Amino acid sequence: MFKNYVVVTLRNLARQKGFSAINIIGLAIGIACCILILLYVRHELSYDGFHERAERIYRVASPQMAKQPGPLAPLLAAHLPEIETFARIRQPFYPLISCAGKQLYEPVNFADPSVFEFFAFKVIRGDLRQALQAPHTMVITVAMAEKYFGDADPVGQVVSWDNAWDFEIQAVIELPQNTHLDFGFLTSFSTLESSPMFAHYDTENWVEDGWDTHYTYVLLPEDYDAAGFTNKAMDLIEKLEGKQLRDAVERMAGQPVLQPLGDIHLHSHLTGEMKVNSDVSC
Repeated sequence: MFKNYVVVTLRNLARQKGFSAINIIGLAIGIACCILILLYVRHELSYDGFHERAERIYRVASPQMAKQPGPLAPLLAAHLPEIETFARIRQPFYPLISCAGKQLYEPVNFADPSVFEFFAFKVIRGDLRQALQAPHTMVITVAMAEKYFGDADPVGQVVSWDNAWDFEIQAVIELPQNTHLDFGFLTSFSTLESSPMFAHYDTENWVEDGWDTHYTYVLLPEDYDAAGFTNKAMDLIEKLEGKQLRDAVERMAGQPVLQPLGDIHLHSHLTGEMKVNSDVSC
């Protein structure tokens, strides 16, 4: 029976070659489109899922802004035992970067060394174990390494900031495309805290360092109840820093809320995102 169906089908195809060709081409295009859509959806859903502890990583944002004040994370981590550790990436400065005979204005972000405990970056050159511990050290991405050094090894090379301050490159990392993170140069927070070039920045002062300057990430237990985090954080700020600062944080930065790492790319469209995210509703 099945053989007869096949024979009849082939005969019909042979008799109506033009019509058959159109159907076959249409079917092929339809299948190809379905495959492309599935690959795109798979790619979008893969954002930040490659990090080892992705399901336990949260970004501390506010209902309006993606960033929070710099002193917030150390304060919370010191008094909320559920926070295992934290990492911050400061919004970029835009100095004149000079190295390998090239001079360009580039965005440079300060970061805690713990950022490499949170995010599973592939190390292309160098070593991340001591990265961003000392002042005036840098980690750069493959894109920046190729832009300035070509095929040469950048590790150990010196980068000049505004032709005034030198930074040593410690490692080169690959920043995947499927991440909400976006940077080219990371330098150590210890530089911001100890170098004379940033003497006017008080990283422990809530007001002077800005209300929305730091992308802040915390590592929490599995199945953590994120809904209760905001009240805990605000009550702690009032207890330790006073009601005036609590009110200022709420007014200027917004109440801190937790965003699961895996939700940022498709569900977060706050002011100050590192880059434009996709929209799951589109």
